[in-house]
Amino acid sequence: MELNLNKDLIHTCNNNSQFNSGNILEKEALETYNRFDEIFSRDGLTDKQITFLEDRKLKYKELIEEAYNNMLSNRAKFVPWNVSGRANYPADKMSGIADRNMEKSIEWSGKINRFIENTIKMLDELTPIDIILEDYRNGKWKYGEKISSDDPYAIEKLNAKLEYLEKYHIDMKASNRKARSEGRQAPFPPYMLTNNLATIKSVKKRIEELAAPKEIEGFLFLGGEVVANYEVDRLQIFFDEKPDEEVRKELKSNGFRWAPSQGAWQRKLNTNALYSARKLFEEINKEV
Repeated sequence: MELNLNKDLIHTCNNNSQFNSGNILEKEALETYNRFDEIFSRDGLTDKQITFLEDRKLKYKELIEEAYNNMLSNRAKFVPWNVSGRANYPADKMSGIADRNMEKSIEWSGKINRFIENTIKMLDELTPIDIILEDYRNGKWKYGEKISSDDPYAIEKLNAKLEYLEKYHIDMKASNRKARSEGRQAPFPPYMLTNNLATIKSVKKRIEELAAPKEIEGFLFLGGEVVANYEVDRLQIFFDEKPDEEVRKELKSNGFRWAPSQGAWQRKLNTNALYSARKLFEEINKEV
């Protein structure tokens, strides 16, 4: 796809340099734009994620065009002495322009990188929870990644992680026994077993802390009410009118299920459920 870059500025930059700086910036802009598809593969994504990426790609294109048109404009103001000649060359002025160009280039680079980082984060948030949990059960999480206590699926993720760690521990011990019975060196040294046990203990402790009962209060929102129902151990959402399809989809994606006997949307009562409800109505509506 061709970027909408100012051809006049590209031509001016080329004329003001001995190495066609305008063409170089144009090529760099296209390479930077193409990074988006290199970073974000569509394989295995949901329709919602793909639609999100296509929308972000359009915004990314606009950002790249704005950034590089700005850099071209700044670069067009700089003329090196070996192009203009030494006579009456405004060295201080050109040095100042060069410094400002470098500062703006670094600033734009930061904006572009933050756009990519935010897109990665937002795309992860659109990943269905069942896929995320399956990844945890298979040990597929980023090194050093922490599960926030504010995460509405924190307990589910920790349980899935614990499931993997416990299975991994059993597999390591079995591999060591088999190796010793065959007269071979155990593939997993003691420190690996010790470290894994320590991680298992830490994960169990976090699950206990998050699952501990806490006083939870409901709240009103425009069009309904969130209620902490301790008798049935559920956080319940009551609407004044039947919510539309989009709201129902959001409720389901946040773990809430319709309970005809209660006349409410509900999920197990805990702080994660309350966090999900508050986040849901911040996005869909406004609290009273």
